[in-house]
Amino acid sequence: MPACPKISGGVWSEDSPGVFLSSHRILSTGTNLGDSNFGPATGKKVYFRTIADCACAQNKIFEEWLVRDNLWIVKQLGLDPWELAAKMAADQPAKQIYGRDECMEGQIIPEAYQAKDNSVGEQILELLNEVYNRKLINRICDFYTDNAVVHSICNQDQIGHDEIQGAIVSLLSSFPNARMIVDRVTCNDNADGSWHVSARWRLRGLHEGIGMYGIPTGKPVEIMGITQYRFENGKIVEAWEIYDGSLTTIPFPFIVTNMFAVPKSIPISLELNDKKFIVISFLSHQAKCHNCRDE
Repeated sequence: MPACPKISGGVWSEDSPGVFLSSHRILSTGTNLGDSNFGPATGKKVYFRTIADCACAQNKIFEEWLVRDNLWIVKQLGLDPWELAAKMAADQPAKQIYGRDECMEGQIIPEAYQAKDNSVGEQILELLNEVYNRKLINRICDFYTDNAVVHSICNQDQIGHDEIQGAIVSLLSSFPNARMIVDRVTCNDNADGSWHVSARWRLRGLHEGIGMYGIPTGKPVEIMGITQYRFENGKIVEAWEIYDGSLTTIPFPFIVTNMFAVPKSIPISLELNDKKFIVISFLSHQAKCHNCRDE
């Protein structure tokens, strides 16, 4: 699909001497003139956001994590996400998953993460743990300004505490015991005193609640996403959140990853007990903050 990408924002820092980390927010426009992974050409114009999380040395990228708003592309192309997912999954091999990853063990509340200092990176680690693991949605009010804006998937904006909290509740309602794993937080400051922060995360759990993704199936799910934040005076005033929502608009016999992890089949009757799911593994490492300290 011919596209004209434009970098609309970025976060970078030096991880170690000669090794740099960067997070690039990209806005692309294009026209679907040729066949693609989504199917035959439609001739329709699209625009979509992507965030690329990179590690570089000697002016070359040696690691990149890419998250794209595929659901918004699919909708603009006029395609049915369910039918498309079934077609894309037809040749995917099924893999076994071992164990499950949830934020609670029985009735034990997840452990609180206490920020080690007042840096913006530590604030993000505390925020994500409080909201997504401990499910304290009200903590949004402590980290976001009253009129903060979150630019989310499918060109949707949430403005203010109520809308931001509502969007999170809608997502977590489908995965009430999901656990968020933060793989990397990168920060840099600006001349005006504001900070830009990027967090790459994974939300893992079971589809066991009624929410934005339909009837519970009990299937394991993993969603990878990247969120960029802009801090002013110690609070978030704007954020850009990208994850591939197209792969979560279907009954969940699958693990959602970077791009094309989708169900092996989608029965019209929604009888999914005997359906297979696929897994794409991640390179996992402990999250740490890069250049996040407020000197």
